[in-house]
Amino acid sequence: MAQTSSFDDWHVTKVPPESGKNPDSRTWAPFSDDFTYLLADSALWFAEVLGPDVLRCWAGLRKLREQRITTSNPLKAKVQRDVYVKSFVTSSLPTDQSFKYSIKLKMHKDGRYQIIEVNRWSDLDPDSLRQLAAKIQASHAIILGLCMAPRNGELASLPRECLRTLDDLSLVRGYTFKLSETFEERDWPIPRVAVAAIRQQQVIASLLDPAGDHLFVSFRQERSRLYATEKLLLKPTAFTDAIVIPGRGPLTSLCSGNVHSHRLRKTVARLAALSLVGANQILFDILGHRDPEMTMNYILADPLLQEEMQQITKEAAIAIAQSAFDNSDGNGGAARDKVSHLAARLKVRSANDELGNSSLLEAAKLLSQDGRVTLVRKGVLCTKTTNQRGECNRSIGIPDIGNCSVSCLHRLELAAARHDRTRAVFQILDEMKASGPLLRRWWQAQLLTQLYPFEDLRLELLGNAQVQAALIDIPDHLIARLWTSGKEEADRLLEDLR
Repeated sequence: MAQTSSFDDWHVTKVPPESGKNPDSRTWAPFSDDFTYLLADSALWFAEVLGPDVLRCWAGLRKLREQRITTSNPLKAKVQRDVYVKSFVTSSLPTDQSFKYSIKLKMHKDGRYQIIEVNRWSDLDPDSLRQLAAKIQASHAIILGLCMAPRNGELASLPRECLRTLDDLSLVRGYTFKLSETFEERDWPIPRVAVAAIRQQQVIASLLDPAGDHLFVSFRQERSRLYATEKLLLKPTAFTDAIVIPGRGPLTSLCSGNVHSHRLRKTVARLAALSLVGANQILFDILGHRDPEMTMNYILADPLLQEEMQQITKEAAIAIAQSAFDNSDGNGGAARDKVSHLAARLKVRSANDELGNSSLLEAAKLLSQDGRVTLVRKGVLCTKTTNQRGECNRSIGIPDIGNCSVSCLHRLELAAARHDRTRAVFQILDEMKASGPLLRRWWQAQLLTQLYPFEDLRLELLGNAQVQAALIDIPDHLIARLWTSGKEEADRLLEDLR
């Protein structure tokens, strides 16, 4: 007999023990890297590999259904549709090639619903095409979810003509309902794969709802589609339940916790935090938050994120230092010689197996101070340790990268930066042509600064006719002094030019 207790005027039956279903404590957390990869890869495969041919065949089949037939026998009409699909598949598709992923579809056959598995083009029939088209729409929702990190309502309400361009940047214009009492327009920047997904989704929408204005549409029958589209929920499980990973089972079963759209937003926040400088401000704009604190809550949703960020930072620093050794002959900057000499010695010792194959890696760890290297900017490394003095702050301690100088003894310009320096030189030359005489000296100082780090590149560019014309009114002996002077005199010479 159930025990009861009283709460105010309400009689409450005691809550029975929880069922055997164990709630996962990480259902709110970002998806794992393995699941995120499988989700993204299968969605792209579905949209890019299956999408175009499935939609072409489905469009032709829908056109065939609209044609007037000479018989009222439904079996003959079914045979006609079967012949069309088989003819389409055998004439233009590799029928014997297995799909990368199998697809589970719930089909009504022989008076009951059955689960069938589609894993090659020859498995297609008229009944499965519509369901495959619905899964293609679901794959588009996954792709946009990973590219835009929208809320479900923002994704479902996207207008059909939502694509915009700004210079070379592709944008999606939609609506957000969180930042105002009603709604307001907003733009999301998107990559090319998302543009392709939207273009293909527009094809689906025009087939199902030609007069509509929504990008995503309901696959219900026509009489209830308008209401269903207005209330559309783009659940990721519509896709993950159907995808079967070879040797591992359904994609949904590989997720720790529930598969829902809000975890896509958390996943994007986590990946951005691990890979982008200034991720908090970028995500604040992309996620459409009112408060930066909410963005930080998303970024730190995974309790292991901080540890993972530190590990990735350390590995990246060691990889940068490793690249400095691997391409030591092409490096520049005042620290080039000491890194080149160290790399040469270690390569000889490693060749003699004195230190084994890991000698350069160990040296990279030392150069990066075990993963705490200071990256001044892309392609520029500071080799100063906390026990050394530098030109940036004249004291021991952490380098002040905001005050870094091209002539500093600890500055190492990686070989990969050579292209950036060359490009900068010719950009300066273009600016000098467009600017007046008052700015000429300033641009000349900028030009000489770009020539400073790489000696061989400097000699090559000083032989260029355009560079010579830009520096024609600076005496050769003054330019020569710049390369041989210490930092203070070099800075003074450049300052005199400015």
